[in-house]
Order: sequence, then structure tokens, then C-alpha cells
Amino acid sequence: MADSSIGFPQEDALQHLLSVLQVEDTQFETKLQSLQNLLRRIKPNESANILRIKFKAVVRARDEAILRQALEEHATQAEIPEQVKETLNRVLDLLGEASQSSGSYSATLEQAIRELESAKNMVEIRRLSQHLIDQGTEMVAASNRFRDGLGEIASAVNQYQDRIRELEAEVEERTREAQEDNLTGSKNRRAFEIEAEKAIAQARANGSSICLLLLDLDHFKQINDTYGHQVGDDVLVNFAKLVRARIRREDALFRLGGDEFSVLFCHLTLDQAAESAHRIHQYVSKNPYVYKDLKFNLSISGGLTELDDGESMESWFKRTDELLYRAKRGGRNRIIWS
Repeated sequence: MADSSIGFPQEDALQHLLSVLQVEDTQFETKLQSLQNLLRRIKPNESANILRIKFKAVVRARDEAILRQALEEHATQAEIPEQVKETLNRVLDLLGEASQSSGSYSATLEQAIRELESAKNMVEIRRLSQHLIDQGTEMVAASNRFRDGLGEIASAVNQYQDRIRELEAEVEERTREAQEDNLTGSKNRRAFEIEAEKAIAQARANGSSICLLLLDLDHFKQINDTYGHQVGDDVLVNFAKLVRARIRREDALFRLGGDEFSVLFCHLTLDQAAESAHRIHQYVSKNPYVYKDLKFNLSISGGLTELDDGESMESWFKRTDELLYRAKRGGRNRIIWS
């Protein structure tokens, strides 16, 4: 038989307990729901002792929830533990270093450092920690974007450098073409003007000698008129090959125009350059020119000089050219040096 000392019906007692046990705790509410379901299964003839045990269980659960909430509130308001302080100091040091090396997030990090240093409890530290995590995540994302951007920039720079190299090669090729005689493959007058000035500067800097040879094919106009320009062109091509085969690699052959050629002899005295000029002259005069069924003799005239101290390019060229005309006026087929 049920004990009437409880003083109110079971359902009323349950509702009363539930109204008292208002604690915001999900787990406790789950426990209350379980106890409520249990109480609803109480039989009318169940003893008062059983009811009392079950009601005490509800009250104990309520007390545990209230105590747990109170302890949590007390913990959040308590002083920050020493271990947390040590960790926080290390974090602040790291943040300080990051603040010095960061551009975009410098102000954010400095503000976070100030707030962490003045934090009063764990609640503030939790909030700031989450804020820093969020900021750090964004910083990592920004860093990744920056890294990707650097990758794109590096790729663009590589492409730009490749293009520069292509342009440089193109410029070099065009410069070479602009300074090369298309017919004979020799360097042209423009190249002569450039290289002669450089050779003069180097000779003066090194105290070395440099000689200039000017050559003309004798009666070349008559060859063109008699045999045609195709033969005349072939004569020029073969003459250029002949000269290049009889000078050193460091010497340079130039076609100045028409049948006029020049040779720069670097680091040779006048006597040494005269030996080279003589070999060229002898070979041309002793070996007939042959083209298909044609065969005829060629001869050349030339003037050779060594650069004087302080002499200009114009003066040097004019002096050499005068010797060339002396050779022509003297009967051609000879080289005069002075």
C-alpha cells in the first residue's frame, strides 16, 4: 500500500520537482527526462520508500548539476593557473616575433598581445585564443595565396627572361646580318668602322701594334663587262675565301664595297703584316681563276700601314688608301707598305 506521508500525488510531486530543477545543462535535462519516464511507471501500490529513493535521485542529480555549474563559473573567474601563464608568455614571445616579421597582420597581432597580457580570466583567454586561431587561419590562407602569387610571378619572370633571351639572340643575329656582306660572307664596312675603333683602343691600352691592309682587285669592272656579273660575283666570293685562308683567326677581313677589301692585323708589326699581305698577293697572281670553261688571271693592288701613336681612325685609313692608289698608279699588281 502506498505511503500517504508524501503529501501530494505522484504526478504533482514530479511537476514540482521539475519546476525546481531548472538548470541549463543538456546532460542533466536528459537525466531528468529519464527519471520522468521512470516515475511515470510507478505503480499505485509502490512503497513510499521506493518513491523516496527515486525522488532523492532526482534531487541529487539536480544538486550535481547546480554544483557543476557553480564550479565552472568559479573556475572561469579564478586566477589564471601558473602553467597557463608560462604557456601564455611563450605564446606572447612568439606573437611578438611574428608581429615583427608580419606586414598585413602586424596591427592585429600587436593588439592581441596587449589583450592577452591584460587578460583577467580563462574566459578572455579562450576568446582571444579563438580569435588568434581564426586570424592565423586567415594569415595562412593569405600566405598561401601570396606564395601562389609568387609562383605566378616567378613563372612570368621566367617567361619574360626567356623572351629577353630570344630577343637578345634575335638582336645578335640581326646585328650580325647587318654587319655581314651577303655575297662574300665577309664583314661589311659598318662592321669595319666598329671593329677598327675597338682594335685601336685595345692596341693603345695594351701598347701593341695594329696594321691595316686595303686591297682592290685590278680591272674588276672589265671582268664584269666581259664575263658578266655572275662571274664577277663568283670572283669576289672566291677571293674572300682565299684571303681568309691566308690570315690568322684573330685577323679580320672586311668587304668595304665593290671589289675593295680590308684586313685588320692585330698584334702584328708592319713587317709581319707585310709577310701576310705578300702571301695573299703571290697566290692571286700565280694561280689563274677558273669558272666553268673560263680561265683567266687576276691581280690585286694594296696599301699597308701601321697605326701611328695618337693617330685617328680617319687619318690612318686615309694614309693607307693613299698607298693603295700609289700601287694602282704605279702599274697595279703590287702592295706598297710604309
